[in-house]
Amino acid sequence: MQRALGFVLGATRASTRVKRTDECRRRRVVLTRFPDCWSRALTRRPGRSTLVSTEFVRRSVLVDRLRNNRARILEHRFACQMTSEGGSATSVLEAPPEAYSCGPLEFLRRSVVQVLASEFGEATLHNTDPMVTFASRPEFGDFQCNVAMSLARVVRCKPREVAERLRAGLEPRVAGMCSTPLEVAGPGFVNFRLCDDYVASLVQRMMRDPRGKLNIPEPAVLQRIVVDFSSPNIAKEMHVGHLRSTIIGDTLCRVLEYLGHSVIRLNHVGDWGTQFGMLIAYLREVAPESLSGERPPELGDLVMFYKRAKQRFDEDPVFQDTARAQVTKLQSGDEESLRAWRLLCDLSRREFEKIYDLLDVHLTERGESFYNAYLPEVIDRLEKQGLAQLDQGALCVFLEGFMNRDGTPQPLIVRKRDGGYMYSTTDLAAILYRVREDGAQAHSVCDGCGTSDAFRAGFPGRAASWFFRPIQSDA
Repeated sequence: MQRALGFVLGATRASTRVKRTDECRRRRVVLTRFPDCWSRALTRRPGRSTLVSTEFVRRSVLVDRLRNNRARILEHRFACQMTSEGGSATSVLEAPPEAYSCGPLEFLRRSVVQVLASEFGEATLHNTDPMVTFASRPEFGDFQCNVAMSLARVVRCKPREVAERLRAGLEPRVAGMCSTPLEVAGPGFVNFRLCDDYVASLVQRMMRDPRGKLNIPEPAVLQRIVVDFSSPNIAKEMHVGHLRSTIIGDTLCRVLEYLGHSVIRLNHVGDWGTQFGMLIAYLREVAPESLSGERPPELGDLVMFYKRAKQRFDEDPVFQDTARAQVTKLQSGDEESLRAWRLLCDLSRREFEKIYDLLDVHLTERGESFYNAYLPEVIDRLEKQGLAQLDQGALCVFLEGFMNRDGTPQPLIVRKRDGGYMYSTTDLAAILYRVREDGAQAHSVCDGCGTSDAFRAGFPGRAASWFFRPIQSDA
């Protein structure tokens, strides 16, 4: 993914240096910004104050217009150059083929690694980052290599000497793609400036890609990828953490789909647990009509009811017993309790959909309750693998490297001493289902509310390896 993004950005950033031709100076567009999403485009003739046309257009449409104009400028300039020189693209542009297939940034990184290996030996460069990045300032060019300073201590040379040797080895490799001679600046920075001919050809290839994908190389292996994002809680309003997860997750999905991967967009909503028994028990006392459907509450009212129910739960032992009994009814499939639970879920879901529609985000909802039937299988598999063990009556998995403050191993509880399951058990069931039923080959969780210890420990990958390795036999 980074390679694909670098490929596009590397060409787009450099292309802004190309000057406009006389033909493209005939009209000039002046943009006036407004508080909303509309802009006013005023078309003027150069040197005159008379407006040729005025129109109000959406800003996104204007951006597309300007982007298309830039592409036409580059194509016109390139065509004029070919005509004046009487040649073709293949006779003028001499950039290495790999510079087109993998993009300028990745090609420079590979070239730096190859030159350093030939100059200083591969053993010296073990795990060395080539440190090729976008230039920090426009006057330094398009890209820069900063590896000389860190490598100088290893090879016992001055940074400037390392940079000069690197420059000498790189020049024949990047000729046609970058302007030569390359520049060594400061204590040992090697700067790269892309040739206009290379940029023009690169943009032409992007425009003429029959797939319509800007000539971005296809991944070597296309995968089926699960992206878990947004994940708000039922009976609560979405907050900024959920919005952040929603936007990042949707962006990741769009990039992966653009590259050709098969993406499953999942919304792992919090729709199960003790809080529902607590909320249903409280509503039956103070607002029973809200659960019958006669006067369904607003989501904001539900949040208020939830806060009051939580306060009551913390202070009233009798209400605690009532709420726990309600949870038991819900988990055992009591029809009246399930009907109240579905009403709360539908109410929250309608409010969530308003935000998703506004953001043009599409998700498949698969909440915690979906995996209830798979929880016993998770426990059975962990026990057969020899990974789960009893600790003070609770069934736990101990993750390597995670300790309590007193130095004892920190447990990941998968079943409480009273037989109830934890959120971690539901997460394990979700991973099992996604790998086995969805056929997921990769898994991404966009958590906008802080990352738990389990995910910092690489929990999804570990869980998949737990479930899909041969189970130990008693024989």
